[in-house]
Amino acid sequence: MLVSLALASLKSGDCSSFSTNKPLPVGVSETHFSVTLCSARFSLDTAPVPLDARIKLALRPGRRMAVVRYSGTWSAANYAEKLRDLEAWIQQRRLVPVGEPVWARYDPPVMPWFLRRNEILIAVGRD
Repeated sequence: MLVSLALASLKSGDCSSFSTNKPLPVGVSETHFSVTLCSARFSLDTAPVPLDARIKLALRPGRRMAVVRYSGTWSAANYAEKLRDLEAWIQQRRLVPVGEPVWARYDPPVMPWFLRRNEILIAVGRD
């Protein structure tokens, strides 16, 4: 199931101040999902309410992330190369991965490959 929270799917709250310029990371496991990051000034009680009942709002604790940004296609080879680069960077700085990699793709599939903005994020802690 692909679930996306966008301004069009909101029915209440101060939509004019709901920032949509934040990244929309997409993690892929057995299902696909989208995440919209909301400003810290919102609480679960004051955030815009999704129209679609499948969309769930949740608070996530802050965490330290190691990130590699790249442009290009969404190929498995491109992802694997950038993931290796990020894992090497983490190891060089004696950080410890504390979660699975998240593949963040910010542009629609119709965006030319050379203009796409992609990231791989891994939560990290100290050695």
